[in-house]
Amino acid sequence: MREDNPYKYALLVDGRKVGPFDRRTVIGMLVKKLVEDHHILIRSDSLQMTVAELVADRFEMADAPIRGVLPGEPPAPPPAANASGLWPSFIVNFGGGALRSGAFGFSGIGEMRYQGDFLRMTGRQRTGLISKTDERIKLQMDSIKEVRYMGTAVEFWLKPLQPFEESKRGQPATVILENDFAIQELKDLLRLAG
Repeated sequence: MREDNPYKYALLVDGRKVGPFDRRTVIGMLVKKLVEDHHILIRSDSLQMTVAELVADRFEMADAPIRGVLPGEPPAPPPAANASGLWPSFIVNFGGGALRSGAFGFSGIGEMRYQGDFLRMTGRQRTGLISKTDERIKLQMDSIKEVRYMGTAVEFWLKPLQPFEESKRGQPATVILENDFAIQELKDLLRLAG
């Protein structure tokens, strides 16, 4: 396996992209039987391949799929996201710092996971003057009034009376995603959910 890990891979689930995952994660999902050899992946450079082709391409060098689909052969059906336990997750920066909290009361780096009717967010929240604990919240999709994108920043404008400071102040909760690939996937998911 290449040390620089040049690519990320999205798994095609019910016609939607789920991910991004690195090669090691995809292989781990194969070992845990969350995906099978015939499931379709889309590499960050738009190359489409199966999980088996990714495993065979140990050095991530493929310019084209290692084997093509035979003419007339139907594509393998993708797994259902909720049946396989695969929900897209994103590494996010909630902002904030030592003296103040960022988006949704979190500070620093955390995770945002799309789960159909809601977004589950996990991160560090201040519980006292100095201490922080790992916390998890669920943001219902119907509590979001509007979503705006600026580069890799995502602004969640919440409906009134939500249990978050941003809702009380009439300000957006802003999180930063890791790259444009993650932004595009989140846009696609939220468009489908809306």
